[in-house]
Amino acid sequence: MGKIFSNGEVINTDARKSTITFEPLGVIGSLMPWNFPYWQVLRFAIPLLMVGNIVVLKPASSTMHWSIEIEKTLIKLVYRKEYFEHLLETLV
Repeated sequence: MGKIFSNGEVINTDARKSTITFEPLGVIGSLMPWNFPYWQVLRFAIPLLMVGNIVVLKPASSTMHWSIEIEKTLIKLVYRKEYFEHLLETLV
């Protein structure tokens, strides 16, 4: 499914040939708030994972258990552990 989103798209310009392509950026981090722990994480992580990025998540302290469950589910369904990681320590 990620290949669909990362395929190049040829567009019309004054140039001989112009293509828009989307490529993985690498490691993408996110600090998540306490509200909507599933929705906020999934709408952030799924598109990034689909095109080959690595996601690092720092959940709010009150929702740490949700990030653990999301990580377990993603690993079970599709992704290797190396692609999604949550940080449970406080960032300073």
